[in-house]
Amino acid sequence: MRTPFAQRDYAEVNIYCRVSTKHQTVERQIDLLGNEIDTYDEAAYFEDIGYSGGDRARPGLLMMKAHLNVPSRKPKLVIIYELDRLFRDCAGFLNFVENYCLNGNTHLYIVKQRMLITHVVDEEQQMMYTMLAMMAELERKRIARRTQERMTALKAQGRKFGRARDTSLDMDITDLHFSGMSTYAIAKALNVSNGKVKRAKDALGYGSVDHS
Repeated sequence: MRTPFAQRDYAEVNIYCRVSTKHQTVERQIDLLGNEIDTYDEAAYFEDIGYSGGDRARPGLLMMKAHLNVPSRKPKLVIIYELDRLFRDCAGFLNFVENYCLNGNTHLYIVKQRMLITHVVDEEQQMMYTMLAMMAELERKRIARRTQERMTALKAQGRKFGRARDTSLDMDITDLHFSGMSTYAIAKALNVSNGKVKRAKDALGYGSVDHS
């Protein structure tokens, strides 16, 4: 199913992708988003690799905003795969919608929810995307807290974390583990070896823990 609009409806189409670590790639997001428009080659691509969704100074995001700030007769379209790719914090997302959609000339399309946000005020839609933004922020805080609690508990038990193990992916591995993904699937998603994911899960105490 494609989006209910075409390239000709907009002054420009902007595809935005973000991943949290430098170990990941945006290729899967690009493929998914590219299928949403008729004239794939005419879209402008903006990406941020290794940036948190709470970071409002991401270079790709700032560059896209500069494009959106240029006046145009037709509206401009931004396509993201899911809400938290644009912002992980509720305030950041709602601020973007207010400045660029409700009070600007930008339409935002969220592929996963098949939601098109424009300047037209729709109270039911506003309630839905506000709830989605709040859920994304709460989920990230929950994952961060759970990871920190687990690390604290392991340290209290005398577990020592040597310098050799790279802990930069711990939060992402925790996130994917509790979403129900296997070690192999996590390794593929993060573009790292199965062994690296397994060692991280063992160190965090998830090696034999049911995540359901």
